[in-house]
Amino acid sequence: MIDSGHAGGARGGAVLAATNRLTLALRRDPEVARATFVPAAPFLDPSGRYARVMAVGRHEYGDPAAEKFVHRVRGKLIAAAAFPARTRVLVGGGPATAFDFQRRLYQYFPSSCWACSSSPIWS
Repeated sequence: MIDSGHAGGARGGAVLAATNRLTLALRRDPEVARATFVPAAPFLDPSGRYARVMAVGRHEYGDPAAEKFVHRVRGKLIAAAAFPARTRVLVGGGPATAFDFQRRLYQYFPSSCWACSSSPIWS
C-alpha cells in the first residue's frame, strides 16, 4: 500500500513513476508469479491518495523463500523505486503478515520457550 500523503498524489508525478518502477521490479523478482498495477480503480482509491500494487508470490507464508522475498521488498525494492520522501510504502499480505507476527511474538517469548511447547503442560 502506498500513501502519497495527499489527495491526488498517487495519480501522477513522482509517486506514480516510483509505483511503476516498483511494479516492474516485482515482476522481475523470481519469487513473484504476477505483479499488477494500473493507475485506476481498484488500484487507486477514489481520492487518489492511496495506491496498491498486487503481487502474487510463488510460495506460501512460512516458507523461507517467501520470508526472503519480504526482506527483499522492504530492504531493496522499495528503496530502489525511489519514492518521494513523504511517501509511505507498506508491505502486506500473507508472507509479510506472518513474518511480522512471528517477529513480534519472539519479542515476548524467546525461541527457547517454543521447545517447551512440544510437551504437555498438564501431565
